[in-house]
Amino acid sequence: MLMSRSLPSPRLAAPQSRLAAPQSRLAAQHRFRTFRFTPFAAALVAVAVSCSSSPNELLIRIARGDAEDRADAIVKLGEVLAEKEAAGFPFGEGDREALALLEDVAGDESDSLLRVRAIAALRQLQTFDHTEIWLRGLESRFWGVRWESAKSLLVHPVARAAPSLIERLHREPNRVVLLDAIRALARIENRAALRGLLEAFLDASGRFADHELKLHEAIRRLSGKGWSITEKQRWRDYLRDELGEDGDAVVPPAAPVAPEAAPPPRGSP
Repeated sequence: MLMSRSLPSPRLAAPQSRLAAPQSRLAAQHRFRTFRFTPFAAALVAVAVSCSSSPNELLIRIARGDAEDRADAIVKLGEVLAEKEAAGFPFGEGDREALALLEDVAGDESDSLLRVRAIAALRQLQTFDHTEIWLRGLESRFWGVRWESAKSLLVHPVARAAPSLIERLHREPNRVVLLDAIRALARIENRAALRGLLEAFLDASGRFADHELKLHEAIRRLSGKGWSITEKQRWRDYLRDELGEDGDAVVPPAAPVAPEAAPPPRGSP
């Protein structure tokens, strides 16, 4: 375990994070000085050696370090938890408290640097559902937070993320974030995702010009249609005639489509 059961959680309170409050740092320091290892902590220490820090040291750095030190400690704490999960060790109460701390930081808009690191840390975990954190991250005013959230939904695709990703396609001002939103949506194999991608592909405003090839690749794969990038009318007919309103229906498995020779992209992604 990362912390003793008797110790209170060092969770972040929004919007005035306890980690950021100077008056609470002394209390946090006192709590962290009283930490003690449990027998199971040996496994975590072995994992943490590769990170050059023990779990307790990481928690101390998160509680009272400067911004850069906290950010680095959050990354390493995510690695420790991910390694433990991958090794098949069950999470104890202390581990869940550490996980809750990462979740709080990942939802705290007051510090974009820490939030970005926490979102990336949570993305490493495979058995926990953090979709809601990532969906809220898509609405952040900081493009880095939106980018990490889009990348997380790319790694962990879920059907309920489709509406938010489709909305992001039409609102996102950053082209890097836009590309990963397209990639994340392409991994959601339902009709809502296919329709959103197809509408973006057929958009005549020029907004998606730099991502036309990626959109075309996605709609060919999801639809099973082999029409070329220039056959826009056939794609419009397909959108009108064949895509129903049942957004949750899984797209039927499509036969593999041979790669198509295409002109070079108009801009780097």
